[in-house]
Amino acid sequence: MRKIIFVFSLSFLPVAFTYSQSEMEEMETDCSSNLEDIFKVYCLKIKYELIQCIYEESEKSGRFADSSFLNRAFDRIRAYLPYSIRRCDSISGTDSEELLNSTPEEAFKEYRDLIRNIKLEKEIYSKCIDAEFARGDSSEYVKKPYLGSYYFKHPLSSIIVPPGSIKKLDFLKVFKEFILNGGGEVLPDGRKVAAYLKRN
Repeated sequence: MRKIIFVFSLSFLPVAFTYSQSEMEEMETDCSSNLEDIFKVYCLKIKYELIQCIYEESEKSGRFADSSFLNRAFDRIRAYLPYSIRRCDSISGTDSEELLNSTPEEAFKEYRDLIRNIKLEKEIYSKCIDAEFARGDSSEYVKKPYLGSYYFKHPLSSIIVPPGSIKKLDFLKVFKEFILNGGGEVLPDGRKVAAYLKRN
């Protein structure tokens, strides 16, 4: 009788293994998508700063109604976007008209709303960040480490504002510390980020 029970139990092992493996693959897929959401926050921050920069440029010139001026300002600013930022879906798929018709307030709302949505499921996002750090050197973000400049850099500015360029894993650390754990509404000032990364 014991042999029958043992053989019967063994027949369930492949099913259990398959279930746990497919469950792990599903979790990895979910985490990959969740981490992309976090990186999208970065893209929306840059988009907001880009639109803000266009508005400031146009207000300085006193020619806000001149669309040809705005297009030139947009082209000059966009031309200087780092390659990594140009790959952001929230910017790269946007034509100049759409950006020029957006207000800084609208861009800020889009950026802040995504953060709020992520915070609704903060435990899930925190676990995904922790799982990525647990990978160590096998993390895909070690192979392609840089996200880009923490701030949108105006093309005519030679000043590098701290923390300068930020790595993807560092951005995940910052996001977890200041947004998920700290309850921030938006990403912190660069000086806070630089100080935090230096300490950690």
